[in-house]
Order: sequence, then structure tokens, then C-alpha cells
Amino acid sequence: MQFYLLTSEKDKRSYHPLYVWYSEKYRTQVTNPLPRCPECGRSLGYKFKPPYFVDLEVYKNYYADVTPTISGQLFVSQSFKDCYEKSGLTGLVAINPVTVSTFKQKGPAKRAKLPPLPNFYIADPQPLGLATDHELSSTEFYIGDEPTCKYCRFGGTMRYKKIILDDTNWKGDDIFRLLSIGGEIAVDQKFKEWYDANKFTGCTFTPTEEDSCDFVPGKTPQQYYDQHFKK
Repeated sequence: MQFYLLTSEKDKRSYHPLYVWYSEKYRTQVTNPLPRCPECGRSLGYKFKPPYFVDLEVYKNYYADVTPTISGQLFVSQSFKDCYEKSGLTGLVAINPVTVSTFKQKGPAKRAKLPPLPNFYIADPQPLGLATDHELSSTEFYIGDEPTCKYCRFGGTMRYKKIILDDTNWKGDDIFRLLSIGGEIAVDQKFKEWYDANKFTGCTFTPTEEDSCDFVPGKTPQQYYDQHFKK
């Protein structure tokens, strides 16, 4: 099965079409914890809870249909919501309306004539998604923070050369959060094809095996440990 990481698209100047910030007054509210790992009980993170209030910054001459947010949720348009609810796809466990507190046009969109602001929603991807096969992904961890749970496989990741997902526990959801990489959202081939067919905007899809990350370039786990913790 082919899976993709869902991320916000950006142009050559690194502008994203839409920036979504949870309003400052709203961020003081208590967030809802995600379900815990059914095996080890570890918290899988948090998400903001409704009602939602956001500040928007638009950098293009259109409103993106899908924008990932800092909480691992999605900011989606009315068109996306309507099409998704008729699609037969699964994985978005809740879709709630949003109140836009402030709206600004910036960068390339500063002087653009945009249509009236449409309705937007916050969508929650399935939190109990898939975990990474760390061996196949060539993942390295901080010493003392290696994964111990065979279900969520969460640990202190230093780097990985690719993301190979273990679909042993996959329940068929077309969009979900990754268990072992906090905040990342993945989709299957069916979701990507549906997204492309409807010509939605705002996201790019990277095959998981083509993604890589190095949080501590040039250091081995032992070198990092010796530098920061060895007395």
C-alpha cells in the first residue's frame, strides 16, 4: 500500500497559500488529549477543542481548501467538507465549524481582489494511525529514549532516512495521524486520487519512503549524549 505525507504546499519563495493561527484568546483554553496508546498508555498528544477561533493570513489570490495546522488538525473549506462527506472516504473523525477572528492579506495577495471569505472547518484525522517500521526506515534515537512499545513505537527520534509504515494494525482509514512521529498526517492512494480529481488546493503529497529528516546533523547518538549528558 502506498502512503503519502500530507503537508502544506509552498512556492519558490516559501509562501504557503494560507496561514492558520489559533486566536490568542482561544489558545488559553484547555486542549483535549488524544486517545492514549492502547498498549503502553502513552499520551498520543493533544488537539485544540471546539468552538474554534482562528486568525487567517492569505498569501495567494485564492483560499486553499486544506491547510495543516500546528495541532495536527486540518483547516478545510466548505467545498472540501461537502465533497468528503459524499466520498465514502474514512479517517476524519470530526469536522467542526470555525469562526475567523481576524483576516489579513499579505505577500503576493496583499492587493489581490479576493471573493468573500467562505465557511471553514477544523477536521480531526484519526489519531490511532500507523507506526513507523524503524528498522526499515533507518531511524536513530537519542540514547535512553528508544521506543519500547511495539504498538505506537514512539521514541526520541534523532533522524530517519525514510518513513516505512507498518500497516499491520491499519483499519483502512484513508487519512490518519502517524503514531510514532508526532503531528504528521498521512493519507493513502485513494485519498490522494480523490483530492487530485476534485482539484483541491493547499496540500502536497510526498511518498513516505521519500521523506527524511535529521534533527542533529553530524552527530551520532553517542556523541550527542556525551556532549549534553555525560558528566
